[in-house]
Amino acid sequence: MADDDFRLRDRRVAAVGGSRVTPENAEFCVALGRALAAVERLVVVSGGRAGSKGHASADEQMKNGFEAAIGEDRMRGRFQTLIPNGPHPELFRAGDVRKLKGRTTESRRFALVSHVDAILTVQGACGTPQMVDLAIALDKPALPLPFTGGRSLDKWTEYRPQIIERFRLTRHEIAFLEARKKPSRYRQAAQRIVAILQRALQPRCFVAMRFTRVDDPIFASIRAVLDSLGIMPVRTDELDRTGNILEMIRRGIESCECAIVDITGENPNVMYELGLLHALDKPTMILASDLQSLPFDIRTETVTRYRNADLAPLGIRIRRTLAVLVASDGP
Repeated sequence: MADDDFRLRDRRVAAVGGSRVTPENAEFCVALGRALAAVERLVVVSGGRAGSKGHASADEQMKNGFEAAIGEDRMRGRFQTLIPNGPHPELFRAGDVRKLKGRTTESRRFALVSHVDAILTVQGACGTPQMVDLAIALDKPALPLPFTGGRSLDKWTEYRPQIIERFRLTRHEIAFLEARKKPSRYRQAAQRIVAILQRALQPRCFVAMRFTRVDDPIFASIRAVLDSLGIMPVRTDELDRTGNILEMIRRGIESCECAIVDITGENPNVMYELGLLHALDKPTMILASDLQSLPFDIRTETVTRYRNADLAPLGIRIRRTLAVLVASDGP
């Protein structure tokens, strides 16, 4: 596997909210759009909801701030609008416009949430709580901003423990998110919120291998490299095992940017996960302690051999392959 195949795709964040926000929230949304635009390799995704009846919308105000920060000519590639097929004059179009054919309002929201890596909401009414619920159900970071009120406050209250854990919020950050903001501090507040959001956008690497012991030296070598690069390891044995186990594995893989698979011993579960990784087109680094007994259909793949007696070279090879993931991708 060439290093270029492991390049990390841009992160996608849905920045959405009410179609009739307060003047204070409208002003804050402009500042939030500017703060999001300052993050390299971050794409903002919007449902294109414009304001109505003389009221500003959160989506449009964040788009305005984003565009003011980077310029209209740079919107393509940095901003996406997902809209249903048809005229829909109530929706704006900006950046890369993607049309969703034959979608109901509910299915369009599901498509938007499925498309992004995290969701950020301001105020909101009917659609906002549904999108937060979907994000939580899909195990995606969701940050409804409580100080903006509306259904964002309701969803913050409902999911408060989960949000605190997912974003690793400190006591001071919780107080900050729950406190009203002065207009003179909107820019600083928006920057701080974007920094919190980035924390939950840490790249993930799916690790498939036989887990025979807690202190497995192979996994310890893999984890040491991932930790040093700021990449979170995701293991099957640490996923939530409630419900359909195969769907749980698939969702775990889908949440990751890449994978490391140790096929030593040709464990059936590991080989199944490798097949899923290939089916989902995930960049995958394959490891093995013995290259002589590789299955026929694996022999055409690039496989990195390691020696149990000396794992130091393994860590170097993993670092060399994965280092490009985090190049120019820090907060």
